[in-house]
Amino acid sequence: MSDEREITRVSNIIASLVKKVDHGKDLDKTLNVFTEARGLFINLDFVTETLIYETLNLAVKCHRIVQGRHNQKTLNFVKACIAYAHITIPTLEDIKKQTKLFMMAAKIALLNGLIGETDSVLRQALIMLDENFSEKHEDLEYTANIMV
Repeated sequence: MSDEREITRVSNIIASLVKKVDHGKDLDKTLNVFTEARGLFINLDFVTETLIYETLNLAVKCHRIVQGRHNQKTLNFVKACIAYAHITIPTLEDIKKQTKLFMMAAKIALLNGLIGETDSVLRQALIMLDENFSEKHEDLEYTANIMV
């Protein structure tokens, strides 16, 4: 019910708070906060986008902490971060942002040696692009038929 300016203002405030969430080396606790926030702010795309970026940053932070040598716990954590992004990205409205975030998630999955997750994220990105291309192509055909 709010106007666009109010939504933008509130989204910016919430996003700035999300960026300040930091539980040090307790990355699981930070991810739990982001997971809960995702459910609370699902209608605010800018906040959702910020949550995705911050979650992917957690995966990079984990990689840095273990210096690329994961144990089962850290590997599972990184998988959870990638899964979070994989599930959350399609909720965004902007296709360009979705594409950018899918590519970022795939790169971070690959950085952490998660070949299966990389494949899954890239497949989802291609499906999303194909669906949107098909919709636009159908719209163009419909418009062309009306004009004839």
